[in-house]
Amino acid sequence: MNNAQEIDKISDNLRQAGNRARSLDMADILEACSRTHRTEKQNLGCLVFALLQDWASDFEANNFDLRNEETCERAHKMITALPKDERHFFMPYI
Repeated sequence: MNNAQEIDKISDNLRQAGNRARSLDMADILEACSRTHRTEKQNLGCLVFALLQDWASDFEANNFDLRNEETCERAHKMITALPKDERHFFMPYI
């Protein structure tokens, strides 16, 4: 599998997970994620923060519609609430 195929697979899995999670108890999902290995939490956090940053950029660029406006706006509020020197989301791989 090449990088593009792997990226597509990860993206599809995330999209599917998001869709399935809507019908489940979010507290149960968070509990299950909280029990994961600490390195995996770090890696997942890196992805989550990168997504937030991307959605915040979408909000600034007016690149949203009614279906995802709330996500982009909330992400923007979270990102801009941080001091400018903390708006990078590099997470070291440990």
